[in-house]
Amino acid sequence: MNTKAKHVVTTTFGSLIAIALLVPQTAVAEDAKIYHGAMCQAGAGDAIQFFVNGSLNIDPNSGHSVTCPVVRDSVNKGINSASITAVDNSPVEDVECVLSSARADGNAVSSSRRTTSGINTAPQTLQFGTLSAVSGGFYLITCRIPKAQPAGAGGFNYSRILSYRVNEND
Repeated sequence: MNTKAKHVVTTTFGSLIAIALLVPQTAVAEDAKIYHGAMCQAGAGDAIQFFVNGSLNIDPNSGHSVTCPVVRDSVNKGINSASITAVDNSPVEDVECVLSSARADGNAVSSSRRTTSGINTAPQTLQFGTLSAVSGGFYLITCRIPKAQPAGAGGFNYSRILSYRVNEND
């Protein structure tokens, strides 16, 4: 490469760096965590089974609740958004989930409730917006999963929690 070509390449490269430094950069701070639905825990005696496809209610007589853990590592920031993906196989009940924050002593700070909209064998995503929090507190997701529904040949269709996602403010 001749000297003139080297100068053009160096000057062009230097100009690109200078332009990149002058263009305002948008900082996107995201601290998202995605959890498998099988991480949720059933209450004592509840008929919840945990499989590769999430937390299923296998009881044909009654709906049951699960509590889903959320790791909190942005101490004073709160939640920017959250979502829960569920399958609702019940013609009479919806999957109902509550996202909440609480103080260390368990007293509620804030909460938001979402439900699926009718029977749908395809996954439905329940979207949550912001949720405030206090220093030293925790987050909690609780979901009520409808009872198992009879299906052909003596089988059942199960409602379930597939996954959930929490994005803390960073």
